[in-house]
Amino acid sequence: MRPPKISSHKTSTSSPLAVTKEWTAKVASWKVALTDIERLPDFPLERTNREIHGSDVSIVATRISSALQKLSIQADYNKDHAKCHTSDFVSFCVRLYSGGDNGQPVVVELQRQKGSGFNFMQSCRAILNAAEGMDLSVAAINGSTTQRKMKMPPFNGKPISQMKCLKSLSLTSSSTTTTAANEAHKAVQSCIELLRHDKIDSNILGMENLVCLTDPIKSSPLTATQVAKTVITGSTLDNIRDEIYATIAKTIDTEHVRAEHATILRRHALHVFDNSLKLFSVDESVWNNQSWLHGAFIKMLLEEIRNVESSSSSSSSYCPHNAYIAMSCLYSLVSGCPTARHRIMEHKGYRGAIEQASKIGQERHELLANESQRCLQLLDRP
Repeated sequence: MRPPKISSHKTSTSSPLAVTKEWTAKVASWKVALTDIERLPDFPLERTNREIHGSDVSIVATRISSALQKLSIQADYNKDHAKCHTSDFVSFCVRLYSGGDNGQPVVVELQRQKGSGFNFMQSCRAILNAAEGMDLSVAAINGSTTQRKMKMPPFNGKPISQMKCLKSLSLTSSSTTTTAANEAHKAVQSCIELLRHDKIDSNILGMENLVCLTDPIKSSPLTATQVAKTVITGSTLDNIRDEIYATIAKTIDTEHVRAEHATILRRHALHVFDNSLKLFSVDESVWNNQSWLHGAFIKMLLEEIRNVESSSSSSSSYCPHNAYIAMSCLYSLVSGCPTARHRIMEHKGYRGAIEQASKIGQERHELLANESQRCLQLLDRP
């Protein structure tokens, strides 16, 4: 139920006669007519709303769907609203209203349902600006649309180890490597304990920790590389890869694991593999010694890509975000090891699955579309 608060509708600064940039989506995923939307209700809207003057509701809906595609936000469209989900687990609803008898102005309201408020506001501003016809700066939200770029968190412009208060604690290169290996081992063991816990929240926390450990920005380059090597090559001390697979297996049993939790676990697991493959290149020697790569792993990646269309099902743990990460893993494998390319091509229907993912990405998820095209170009090389 909406909180009883007083909120004035934000009015577009552009007049009906102002010239604005029209958005032309590749596919108008959200088709809305004036008869589909309701009049502005009597109760106050959320503060995250905006009045759009001088544009029909069909044009506003097309602008929004185009913006969601460029921002790679999953959206399920209905007549007058769209349910949206970002890659960082923020869910919100975009709803359209008519401000008058002739449909003017069109009122766009965004209502956050769960997830980070900070991340929601980033997407919210971009969507509301796009609804007015303003140009969309994807770089400010997702980094490059062709490939995500690792950036420093906004609160810290450099690695923590480079802070003045810690420079005096610098170690020699040999001792630094040894320390990183020891710290990585302790951190991985802590993650294993969480993944083995019988509570799903602990499993999610353990997987989130692994994602951070394999990210050189959030941990450190040495620690991230050590953990990535452990994930890819395995270890007699840290059997973390088996624990990841065991956790993924839990997501298949939807009777005991909620679909929402299953989606989170699978996406984090894919992130761990994706980060690890980017840090620890798989060459021919690693490929030959790691049978899991050309067996269960490739099969799992192709299944994620094939099930990209199942995202709208409430009982499914698959979505375009997962398919994008799986496609990124596939690209890392193929680019580092030519033998992996031939093994992927042995799977029946691999090309049709990637092409279908590319088509869906062009309609609704730009990151997936771009990564699919990169994979196809790499697989088509003579």
